[in-house]
Amino acid sequence: MVDMTAGADAFASGLFTRFDRTFIVCEPTVRAVGVYRQYLEYAADYKVAVSVVGNKVADTVDETFLRGQVGADLLACVGVSGHVRAAEQGHPGPISGLEPANGAVLDAMCSIVDTTPRDWARFTRQAVQFHLRNAVAWTEEDGDA
Repeated sequence: MVDMTAGADAFASGLFTRFDRTFIVCEPTVRAVGVYRQYLEYAADYKVAVSVVGNKVADTVDETFLRGQVGADLLACVGVSGHVRAAEQGHPGPISGLEPANGAVLDAMCSIVDTTPRDWARFTRQAVQFHLRNAVAWTEEDGDA
């Protein structure tokens, strides 16, 4: 599992192609949905498996908003978590202390990763593609010096 930068920065290298599934953590806001859409646009040609996990979803209004914006890509929603807040305030506890509903989201994420097919040939092909693209770009930059 890797926590990548949001938005277009993830596409500066081929790293985004190296995972079985990408989870886009998306708060129920127009801005967050915009980042999701930008990610899908950039990833469209690479067959990247994407799921959205709603974050800081306070109620059914938030969940309905996300579902209306991202549709079937919405896997699950994490609510506001006292357990996570305590950790962010310097008081981390064991994962078993996570609220059951939020723990169920982690279980759903693990389950979908376990059922996502691995396409090793695609992974290799895309790694080579990005390596060659970056190598050419570096030689062009060196030629400008």
